[in-house]
Amino acid sequence: MRRIFFFATKSDIEPVLLRFQAEQPLQFVKNVNITSPPQAAITRVTDIPTVGFATHRSSVGSDQYLVSSQDAPIMPDTIRGAQGETRFVYNHSKWPKSVVMRLGGLWLGRTLLPGLVDTLHDTTDAQALMKRFLKSLKSEDFNKVDIYWVGKEAMAMLKAGRRLATAAYESPPEFDLTLPT
Repeated sequence: MRRIFFFATKSDIEPVLLRFQAEQPLQFVKNVNITSPPQAAITRVTDIPTVGFATHRSSVGSDQYLVSSQDAPIMPDTIRGAQGETRFVYNHSKWPKSVVMRLGGLWLGRTLLPGLVDTLHDTTDAQALMKRFLKSLKSEDFNKVDIYWVGKEAMAMLKAGRRLATAAYESPPEFDLTLPT
């Protein structure tokens, strides 16, 4: 299992994340490219500040986290920036026990952007995280529409004609998620 795409509001995704973390202590490391030393990993999903709200107008640009068990620490690499500054970055390929998570969410209260859980790795740990996340989605009554798992509130938005799209402005409406006819 390599990718899980989903549309979820804050009310949809919070119980999924709580269920996902309930089986095993996890850490969520914000995947950033910054010049100051990164903050400590988030160890409780309730401490992720942007759950339910997209942090960029496209799903690809929204906040991304590396997720792993707490006993599999994730450390940043340091690289030299364009102006010679030291930058801290996380390289998912170096952490075979991890998955990448983007939560998506509402952008400016109008467009619902998709989330994604993904991994490069076939390791037992990474695949177990993928399966656990999918099990958590299904346990919270997400339904499959096309390639996306859709939460209850997200489904109500879709049925009401709201946009569920990969990008708030750049994506033409004909590429929005639609219900089968």
